Amino acid sequence: CAGSQLKRLAGKGRKPDAVLQNMTVVELLPESYSGIDFPGYENVNLPFETLENLWRDSKPDWQTALTNCQGVYLITDTQTGRRYVGSAYGDDGIWSRWGAYCKSGGHGGNVLLKEVLGKVERPLEYARKHLQMCLLEQISSRANEQYVIMRETFWKEALHTRGEFGLNAN
Repeated sequence: CAGSQLKRLAGKGRKPDAVLQNMTVVELLPESYSGIDFPGYENVNLPFETLENLWRDSKPDWQTALTNCQGVYLITDTQTGRRYVGSAYGDDGIWSRWGAYCKSGGHGGNVLLKEVLGKVERPLEYARKHLQMCLLEQISSRANEQYVIMRETFWKEALHTRGEFGLNAN
């Protein structure tokens, strides 16, 4: 309401600063806007920068959903087309694993991603601009670690992420 009132008044030759003292706050939201809502496991595909913002802000719907599942994910370097398949299992699931990428500036400890980011002038900017995070497969938190690793291996083979097209060294 306040924003539309400011635009209307500004359109009549008034400056918004001149009317601010006459405005009152009608409502405060229970939480500040912190990005996009969790779209469901099958629709998680976002730029690293967006993930970084969601993780930094601990967006509750994302944190809850991704903490309570294990899974296999894909990181694509949109500049080169090279891809990395990884998995997350254990108590904190995907959220914790993706948090490692956020805390490390994009590489998450992956040897080949470290190499890629080490060759550019501004690694964090490169990660924010060119890394894309996608959840390939959500796996129940009740599944055992061996099953998650088996699914990760399947995706590595299916997407050819080892060798010249990929960023998987194993």
